[in-house]
Amino acid sequence: MDRRRIVSALVLVALMLSMVGCSAPTNPEPEAPAADPAALEGVEWVLTGTSVADVDSKVVGITAAFKDGQISGFSGVNTYNGPYTAGEDGSFDAGPLASTLIAGPEPAASTEVAFLKLLDTADKFAVAEGKLTLTIPSGDTLEFEAVEPVTLPGTSWLIKGYNNGKEAVVGVEQESELTLVFGSDGTVSGSAGVNQFNGPFTVDGDTIKIGPLATTKMAGPDNLMEQEAAYLKALEAGVVWDVARDVLTTRDAEGAMQINAIPK
Repeated sequence: MDRRRIVSALVLVALMLSMVGCSAPTNPEPEAPAADPAALEGVEWVLTGTSVADVDSKVVGITAAFKDGQISGFSGVNTYNGPYTAGEDGSFDAGPLASTLIAGPEPAASTEVAFLKLLDTADKFAVAEGKLTLTIPSGDTLEFEAVEPVTLPGTSWLIKGYNNGKEAVVGVEQESELTLVFGSDGTVSGSAGVNQFNGPFTVDGDTIKIGPLATTKMAGPDNLMEQEAAYLKALEAGVVWDVARDVLTTRDAEGAMQINAIPK
């Protein structure tokens, strides 16, 4: 190869190297973290799906909330809580978890056992577009969606179930309607099946106090009067409230459900 060709080749190589150097960013952007632990907090997550057959996602109101290193929520029958950690690499760990010890019906009871076991073994998390996915080592997942915060004042509800005072939540008698209206003025009212009721209520975060309640004094069939007394007692017994999938529930101090209702 003559000297002219050698010089030309060297010039070409130098030009290519200078172009590569110019195209490389002098201050490359730092890589974004694989996951953002802060995205877990500030919202309530409602279970919407799972790849595990033992967890029935149709059981209403299974939730998870994260705050200050603690996870808490409703697991189908009971409420639970415990510590958790989450890392920017998508790592996740929850537990040991503690829960109230209320007995419940199927499929809620078996779903609760399976859900808490999966939650305790989940080791990865991801949040995207308002959805949270927890993954366990086998690859199975729990899928949640963020729910918008709900305020009770100014809302009306149709009762679907109430605590009958015998450790059971039962449906409403067919020939009656139970309602619940939260006024913007701090008063609650509605139909107890036979009589109308009203009284004060206060809400502070997820805690609630209803009553004392006053009613009209009409008489009715024995079954409706028994239902009315149990419903009013359940209203006053609720100390914690939650709305998930448009279902309002209240629970007493031991975690037992007192009412569940849908928008009216």
